[in-house]
Amino acid sequence: MNAATINVPIQNADPIVRPAGPSKQAIAGLLGIFIAAMMAGLNNRVGSLGLVDIRGVLGASLDDASWLSSAYTVGELIAMPFASWFAITLSVRRFHISMVTVCGFIAAILPFIHNLDLLIALRFIQGVSSGALIPILMMAALKFLPPHIRLHGLALYAMTATFAPNLAIWLSGQWVDGLSDWRLIYWQVIPLCLVAGSLTAWGLPKEGVKYARFKEGNWLGLICGVSSLALIATALDQGVRLDWFNSSLITVCFSAGIVLFGCYLFTECIIKPHL
Repeated sequence: MNAATINVPIQNADPIVRPAGPSKQAIAGLLGIFIAAMMAGLNNRVGSLGLVDIRGVLGASLDDASWLSSAYTVGELIAMPFASWFAITLSVRRFHISMVTVCGFIAAILPFIHNLDLLIALRFIQGVSSGALIPILMMAALKFLPPHIRLHGLALYAMTATFAPNLAIWLSGQWVDGLSDWRLIYWQVIPLCLVAGSLTAWGLPKEGVKYARFKEGNWLGLICGVSSLALIATALDQGVRLDWFNSSLITVCFSAGIVLFGCYLFTECIIKPHL
């Protein structure tokens, strides 16, 4: 018996559709945000490593000059948790360019300030602007990159915690010992600010301000959260120098910081969890 031949029609396989990659503008914008985040890390670390030379120029004592590092650290810390909310509200492009501009402008004038109190205040404001740049990198990677390469964008965020601090050691030596100009400790960020701001301005889309979000914001929680983080960060940064709880300042900062942080959690979880 002859086997019957069964003709099975061959169906053409559907062509593999490759996911579209990000546009050149999106890549440029994300690169600008990455450069700014790296700049923020370098600004913090190089400033701390070059503190001895800055003390010499100002004629400041070790105790007084230590507040320069603490002010920047506190400013950086209080800005990080809330930066994404403001970036969404004001638009990533507008908020990022504003923070980069503030950071670069303050860096330009810092070497000409010889009043320690004013220098500490400006360094605090610069810390706020720099700290706001770091979380925007993760936010932008999630917002502007397609899912298949989003993980690579998040990897850039990890580099800010590893690459920048190690590079800062070499840069600090170059500015102070190689070129013998302590002002470069502050001025090093200006070219990075210009590049980052230009790439962000060209690459990121223009978006309007979401004014309705201001009415939904938990402003009481923001005040409590910022105050608590500032107090706790001050206590942690100055604790070794002031002998921890043997200092009334450290004790008050820790106690008030913990109470205010509890108030912040209460407002977020119970009253109005919008910020």
